[in-house]
Amino acid sequence: MSYGEELCEKIYAGRYATLDEMKECINSWITEYENRYYIRFAVLDVETKKAVGTVEIFENIRNEANITREEIKYGCVLHVDLAASYETKKYISELLVLAEQNFVKTFRFKYLLIRAVPEAAERVAALGAAGYVPFAWGRVRKYFYVKKVFE
Repeated sequence: MSYGEELCEKIYAGRYATLDEMKECINSWITEYENRYYIRFAVLDVETKKAVGTVEIFENIRNEANITREEIKYGCVLHVDLAASYETKKYISELLVLAEQNFVKTFRFKYLLIRAVPEAAERVAALGAAGYVPFAWGRVRKYFYVKKVFE
């Protein structure tokens, strides 16, 4: 298992053996951001003008499924973290449209991946309605959905 996969496993599992491991993980995220490997945006409620979540976009995903290696370098992961009251099909659908219309131009990717655990019924429904399909992406990264958003 690579260092990145090991960190990813710890992040998803939420476990660190020592404070130094946690600091190392935080420093890795800061370095990744400084190198522009991901960008984070706030999600604002248009009416209240208050932050209700964040979205992060990561470029160049790795693949262990049916997208070819040549194509996968044109993929991005969209991490969506919303307040519980905004985890509805309506809001998630709006967010997907905005992401697909705007991020494709900026980041120039073909595939967009988004994580949705089975218990997140509203998110899964929004993804299905928008044309996303389940995607097996490695041992640690489960419950992803993918859509080809650009030719």
